[in-house]
Amino acid sequence: MAQCANLERHSPYGALRLRCNERCYHVVRRNLGGVAEAIARDDGENFMTRKHGFTTIDLAGMSHASLPPELQKAPNVVNAFADDRFSGNPAGVVILREFPPAEQMQAAAHYAKLPTTAFVAPSWDHDELACFDIRWFTPSAELELCGHATLAAAHWLFTRGEVPGHALTFGSRSGVLAITRAGDAITMSFPRILSVAADRATARTVSDALGVPLVECRRAYDDLIAVVAEESIVTRFVPDLAAIRGLECRGVVLTARTDPNGSLAEYDIVSRFFAPAISIDEDQVCVSAHCKLQPYWSERLGRSSLRALQASASGGRLGLDARGDRVLIEGSARFGDIDGIRHGTVACGPVTTCAIGVTMREFDGLASEHSKAPFRLASFRVAPGCATVAEAHDVAELWHLSRGHGRAVVDGRSIELKAGDSVQFAPRERHQLHNVGDEAIEAVSIWWEVPRS
Repeated sequence: MAQCANLERHSPYGALRLRCNERCYHVVRRNLGGVAEAIARDDGENFMTRKHGFTTIDLAGMSHASLPPELQKAPNVVNAFADDRFSGNPAGVVILREFPPAEQMQAAAHYAKLPTTAFVAPSWDHDELACFDIRWFTPSAELELCGHATLAAAHWLFTRGEVPGHALTFGSRSGVLAITRAGDAITMSFPRILSVAADRATARTVSDALGVPLVECRRAYDDLIAVVAEESIVTRFVPDLAAIRGLECRGVVLTARTDPNGSLAEYDIVSRFFAPAISIDEDQVCVSAHCKLQPYWSERLGRSSLRALQASASGGRLGLDARGDRVLIEGSARFGDIDGIRHGTVACGPVTTCAIGVTMREFDGLASEHSKAPFRLASFRVAPGCATVAEAHDVAELWHLSRGHGRAVVDGRSIELKAGDSVQFAPRERHQLHNVGDEAIEAVSIWWEVPRS
């Protein structure tokens, strides 16, 4: 074998040493408690492209049927940072005895179509029962760090009895991640990532891509931080995803200090995160972004403990604090009501934004060896004070509310709905749902074709 050329790259997520030539591509870990087998290939295939914060893998020829049985199953789904007010960010959780090759996990995440899927295996480097290794994959890339999927994995392990106490550790490509639980709250210890002021050319490029004036633009390893003057710029922002995709970064954090006399006064900072380069148009709740926001806003606000809101359509709140070179991030998680029906029977699409405060996730239908079910299915969420787009279709449709209080307007008629109620629309009836309550509406939509007489 030809002698390897060494290239060392220092990352705030953990130092990695890359040794590569035409016959091998290795990542050798230098931090304790990390993934025992991070990436190791010796088959002469150049299937990886490494960039800041993520690795893309060529899936040519990798079909769902070619995956091992444990990866063909739909992953367990947990909504990280979900609570009584917010739906949080869904993540897949796959529990394994050991990690398969990276391209197989990447393919499984691609077919799962979730923002991120966490793969978890017992750590054989430690005797403690509550030590695991974790890796994170979006549909198109492996990440060096993903907080919401870590929270989802921890919630799954705690609630399913895989961890006897209230603490566990994950070994990862970003080092050791310590997790504790107190009641419904889970606290994660993540790297504290500092940022530096971007040069003027970069700041101007970012401002043009976002279409908003910036107070400041900063670079934090793999992301760009765009600071704006008012919270309303963040909450009302409509992204140009093609322009953001063209920026030299993993993603862009749009952030502002909240108005202490405004509607978001219970929070200190507000943000949104866009990462179309890794197949995440808008991340509903991004923990790694807050690893960069905490030191920035802590310095400017003069305090370490912060209350953060990610103002995406699903939304999520995070408690932030610092301890040395670590950020402590607190949040809760829930198993999704709709996600429960997809295990082994329904394939799930990504969360999409339909209107301000309205998100939908469509399912591919009930699978069968011989045919598909004769209907379509989606879950959707309407934030307080928001409404779906008024539409009329050539199909019959039924809504069922599992949470919240709303008013359906059907061809000009108003129908009051509460949790547990259902309403059906005939083909071509114009319908719209308004959230008139104080909590988000969670609902299911089922639609089917009606034969013409």
